[in-house]
Amino acid sequence: MNVDKDNNFFKLNIDEVENKLTAFAKDNSNITLWKQDGKKQRFRVKSFDHLNGEYCLKLFSEGSDIDISICFGNIFYHFEVNKLAYFGESKVNPGEEEDTLELYFQDYVFRAEKRSTERLLTFPHYQVYVYYNLDNNVEIDNVISIGQTLERNLKDRKFQQKKEVMEKLSETTKSDIDSLCGFRILDVSKTGAAFLVDATESKFFIENEVSNIHISFEDDIFNIPDAKIVYNVDYLSGSTSKKNKIGIKFSILPRLREKIINILNKDNHDDVIFKDFEKFYKK
Repeated sequence: MNVDKDNNFFKLNIDEVENKLTAFAKDNSNITLWKQDGKKQRFRVKSFDHLNGEYCLKLFSEGSDIDISICFGNIFYHFEVNKLAYFGESKVNPGEEEDTLELYFQDYVFRAEKRSTERLLTFPHYQVYVYYNLDNNVEIDNVISIGQTLERNLKDRKFQQKKEVMEKLSETTKSDIDSLCGFRILDVSKTGAAFLVDATESKFFIENEVSNIHISFEDDIFNIPDAKIVYNVDYLSGSTSKKNKIGIKFSILPRLREKIINILNKDNHDDVIFKDFEKFYKK
């Protein structure tokens, strides 16, 4: 099994999930097919076969005609087994029976990582930042552009939104806004988060160090008094500037947990995950 930690997908050989596919087919479960940036189509599984080295799901449509264009070119698929999400790319052929399809798997599938049922991938779909008061921990001469960081991280918001967030941060932190250094959060759960920093800033984040931090999540501000740094690792990206990925852990904050759950329960969250897989797969 190969792991892509940065994109939160695990690459699995198809034979590793054969038993899961067998159980999946017996339940006549749902599977979603779509082309990149295209309409999602849902089917039910009729059977699963492993013949002559090929793994095939036979699908049928309930209540609507099949858009035959899905049989031309590669398609993406998504299904769930025991609350774990699986994705991949494949080809489908028209089945022998009317309104049926045959999906042939490639040699591998991808399982979406789930650290917990309440973990939310926030970047790039949501505006979530973590703020540290680095001025309290290091000499100001060693901090690069601390006074400009807040404005830099809020540059993609409208002016009024910037103003509201800055006012809320000032009220919540009871400190000078210019002393706060903000970083875009990649993902957040009820007990932790991960974010990127420039390599030059990474030396200020020491493993096991505990800090009082603030998280701005869209229009809400959350104070977290016990944020512990659990890892600080090199982050490989296409950017020319070097980055480090920082992971933090903290006690459950009911209001933050509620916000995460509300977003995860929204109908459009599946579309966000589908888009994430498209971007990951096409890298």
